[in-house]
Amino acid sequence: MAQTTEIWDSDAYARFKDRLLQSAEDAYRRFNEKIIPDYSPILGVRMPVLRKLAKEIAKGNWRSYLKAARDDSHEEIMLQGMVIAAVSPKLEFSETLRYLTYYVPKLNNWSLVDAFCGDMKIIARHQQETYAFLTRYLKSAEEYAVRFAIVMLLHYYLDAQYLPEVFALFNSVRHTGYYVQMALAWAVSIAFVKMPEETWAYLRQNRLLPWTQQKALQKILESNRVTQETKAQIRRLKEQK
Repeated sequence: MAQTTEIWDSDAYARFKDRLLQSAEDAYRRFNEKIIPDYSPILGVRMPVLRKLAKEIAKGNWRSYLKAARDDSHEEIMLQGMVIAAVSPKLEFSETLRYLTYYVPKLNNWSLVDAFCGDMKIIARHQQETYAFLTRYLKSAEEYAVRFAIVMLLHYYLDAQYLPEVFALFNSVRHTGYYVQMALAWAVSIAFVKMPEETWAYLRQNRLLPWTQQKALQKILESNRVTQETKAQIRRLKEQK
């Protein structure tokens, strides 16, 4: 692994790639290939190993790393997101947004999207600055760019201040890709757990695709944070749709 002050030239990156390959597990690679479609080549490196690497990079010459970083594998793309998330609390937020703009086009599967969004906890402290930035991705033709926006909204905007606007945004999504629609269903189910009364009203009046609404209702039924009485009401709504 490169020393903290070392520039990430081709030799440094080769050493880094060797470390990744040495950490790869064939069985784990095969498992991931079954559940992650549209993937870059998967090496089979487990998340704890990637997180350890990301922390090391974030403590060193991480800007040089991001300039040198390649998109040759799922893990290499994942690591870039982990590093951006790790260093973001130290940056001016405008720089964080620049790195988001750089990174979002690299997202090519649901796993990359969901891991990155979950790691970007800094967004919770910058809701207002990030809101317009995120919503533009909802109009993208790229499935995972749209999913990125939805999952960010799911993590950081399902609150009393933003929920009405977020529901309106969900209604505006036109991309019919599977991973977009599944993200919408997931988001609505989380909203129901957090703010059930407001989400009840939305479920009765939304403009989601029927398939997506059914998935949202099913996810609510699967939640262990919803009472049996409420689940009975959800089942009745599910049968009506």
